Amino acid sequence: MECPGTDFGVLEFESIAPDRQLSFVVPVFVKNNTFENKLNAWREWNWQGPEPLNMRFMRFTSIIQLNKVYNITYSGTNPYDLLHRIALRTPAGEGSKYVIVQYKYAVALSI
Repeated sequence: MECPGTDFGVLEFESIAPDRQLSFVVPVFVKNNTFENKLNAWREWNWQGPEPLNMRFMRFTSIIQLNKVYNITYSGTNPYDLLHRIALRTPAGEGSKYVIVQYKYAVALSI
């Protein structure tokens, strides 16, 4: 979603890996030179007998400034299959509105 009259938008990103509800990666930090957003995820209370599973979807939204580079840092091991999008962009996309996302993987060749 673009905020008309500004250079801000909403970045949506999520893990689409099979373990997307089981890995604990929060909080997640979205940063650039002038901006930092600390994100958390809601917890779904599923039960296995008397034990709570405490599952969390790895789905996040962050306000971003368009046409900038961001570092996204997970508190746990980075998901290996991710989906990123700027909310409500046209299906074909707009070349003048973008965001570059960088990740640092703690384990070599983990992509």
